[in-house]
Parts: sequence; C-alpha cells; structure tokens
Amino acid sequence: MNSFLSRSIFVLMLLFSISYLIKAQQVNGKEHKSIIDYRIVQYISTMTYDPVSTMRLDNNGELILACKHPKTKEELSKMNINVITSQIRLLELYNLLTVENGILTTAFPILDENQMGQIRKSTKQLAPELADFIEGDVKELSSLIKEMNWKNNAYSILFAYIVDGIVWNDFYDRDLIHARSITKEHPFWAGQVWAFLPEREFSCGTNSSSVEDYMLVVNWSHNAYPTLGLFSKEKRKLDENSFVEFARNGRVNDEKIKETFMPFGIFDESGKLLIPVIEENNSNELYRISRRISQRIAGRVPELLSFEDLSKEYNFRDTEQSLIIIYHELMWDLMDELTDRGLIEKPVLFSHPDDATPKNVADLVFIVHKPEN
Repeated sequence: MNSFLSRSIFVLMLLFSISYLIKAQQVNGKEHKSIIDYRIVQYISTMTYDPVSTMRLDNNGELILACKHPKTKEELSKMNINVITSQIRLLELYNLLTVENGILTTAFPILDENQMGQIRKSTKQLAPELADFIEGDVKELSSLIKEMNWKNNAYSILFAYIVDGIVWNDFYDRDLIHARSITKEHPFWAGQVWAFLPEREFSCGTNSSSVEDYMLVVNWSHNAYPTLGLFSKEKRKLDENSFVEFARNGRVNDEKIKETFMPFGIFDESGKLLIPVIEENNSNELYRISRRISQRIAGRVPELLSFEDLSKEYNFRDTEQSLIIIYHELMWDLMDELTDRGLIEKPVLFSHPDDATPKNVADLVFIVHKPEN
C-alpha cells in the first residue's frame, strides 16, 4: 500500500541551508562560495528530486554560484572549480544551468543583499495598504474561526490556505501565472526557484499533498523544527487510505494511527479528529470568506506593483517570475502587518518554539476537502 505523501504535489518549500566554510563571494560582510550558503525558495511541483537536492551534489553549489555571472569551463578551472560534461548536462536537464557557445550561466535568479534590501523596502511599504484593503475580511475570518473552536489555527489558515494558498489560484485565473505542470520539457520539476541573502527575521512556507479529493496542509517555518520534524517523519509513514478515511469520517479507528498522532494534537483519546477540515463549497462560510480575501489580494497586488518594471530592474525572466518572487516578500510583510495590528497571532511553534510542545503541531495543520465536480 502506498504511504501517504508518496506523491507530493504543489510543494512550496522554503529551504534553510547549512553554510559551508568556504569563501569566495562577499555578502553582508561574509564570504560565500556555494549557492547552498544562500536561502533558496522553491515554488514548484515535483515528482522526483527537487532542485536543491541536485544543487547539493558534488560541487554543484559552487558551480551554480560562480555562474551567476557567465563563465567558461576554463574560467571555472582557474577558480579551482572543476566540472565534467555529465555534471553540466545534469544541471541543464534540471533547468539550473544554461550552456550556449561554451558559456555557462545560472538559470535562476540569485539576489544579493542590496537587491533584497530594495525589494523588502518596497514590499514593507506596500503591506499596510494591502492590509487596509482586507482588514475587515480578516476580522470576520478570525471571528468565525474562533467560533468554530479553531482559534489556534487562525494564522495557518490565513497564511497557508489563503495568502500562500488559493491566492495563487486566483493569480492563475487572472493569467498572471501558469500551472506548475510536469511535462516532457520539464520532467523533474516545474515552477520557480530563486536564491537570496540575507535571510528574513521570520518567514514560513506551505507544504501540501493530496490524496483523492482531500489535501493535507502543513504551515511550517525553520524555527518550528525539530518539533514539526517529528510529526513530518510520522506523516510520511501514513498510508493514503487511512488518511482519506479519517479525513472523511472525522475520526480514526486504527489504534496505532491514533496513538502515533495523538501526541501532536491531531486526535483526542476517542479518535476524534481535532484539526480543521475546510470544505470547499459555497455553502461553507469559512470558504466564502477565504475566497473573498483571496480575490481581493489577487486583484489588488497587480495594482500595487509593476511587474514589467520589476522584471527589468532585477533581470527576472518575465513578469510571472517577477510576481512570484516579489509576492513572496509581500505576503510575509502582510502577515507581519496583520500580526502587528493584533488581527492574528503567530502559533506558539513560530513565536516561542522553545516553549512549544508536540501538541502545538496541530496549530499548523489542517485538511482541505475539494469535492470532485
């Protein structure tokens, strides 16, 4: 029987990497030689190894960072970066490197401290305006979630379900982005990857996986580990049929599953499912409010930002790449703004991870039911 999450789709991962003790490029007073020293965001669908896994192989990280500015193999050799043909071909196939007339160039944006400073200054200035635009709806959403006894999930529902969730669908419906589809031309992954320094003080991401018409969503952040990591390890062992069964019935009958996930606050002692299940139908008030917030954000963001100008300024490939990268910064600033206004509150695992217990994992997890048409 297939284990749950064996078919990960629409995976959004903000990967925080361990820095190598190798020096070359200077950023924020520190020297960096490998792209793995940077913070890498993957807004992708994948059915195999993700791009970062490939970057970590051999000296690929050094090669990719060196080729931020085009290089020949001879120039790389003078930098003590030795490469072989099969290595270059792998990076080409993974769309991480382009090769033209013997010139190797990194195929995704690498943003330095100055560029990120300019981007974040802009998005921080825009966040209050966007927050004003949705404040009433967020208040209504928070009140409803509290009435449903899901108060501790309010942040994760707003972020992982709306701001970093269905907003992307609304961008797609407005022809601002394209589907992240695995194709013959992109057999390993599809979407956008970019790297940057410095790291934000706080950011979070969304992991989601679907089985039939149910989707398990986990809002995560680097500082939520290792507690959330323990849950993720057990989650990978969960078989698909069992997940669908308790998602549909609102309880689990399998004692082993109950005992495994009860410490994380997913079930109570009777086997009752404790995390939210969002029903995506128009008779569901939570869904209706969520859709309204999403549509307002997706409509307002293109009015606040000129993606053509941003593409030219930061040498992004196109307006789609520009939107995806800039919106990631804007959505984190938006969440900070809403938190500062007291409209939402960060989960304990995000705000005070040292004080959290395994049961706080439930604050970051919910299920979405997408009825088939």
